Amino acid sequence: MRFSVIIPAHGDAALRERTLKSVREQGVECEILVIGVGENLSASEARNRGIERAHGDYLVFCDDDDALEDGALKYLSEIIDAEAPDAINYAYREVASLDDAVPFKRGELERFDFRD
Repeated sequence: MRFSVIIPAHGDAALRERTLKSVREQGVECEILVIGVGENLSASEARNRGIERAHGDYLVFCDDDDALEDGALKYLSEIIDAEAPDAINYAYREVASLDDAVPFKRGELERFDFRD
């Protein structure tokens, strides 16, 4: 499996459902790990638990109030096939509502290669 999407869940079910829908509709096979955040577990700890349980070759981190743009994982997959980077840092946008979202520009990625 290429991607494991790790989502720390803070409790807002409606926002989380939007996040899950945006991941499910990517059209790319991926594993989704939703890890509950609570009194005894911070968001960082939830991400770490997700990392420990993930089976994907690449990890994607989303918060439960995020949404992936249509085709985001497919585009990341194309970058991986073409360049085989060790890590990719992609841009994000804060929006008041999905109606206000600005389309993602494909060039807004940083690629990292940690090999010698």
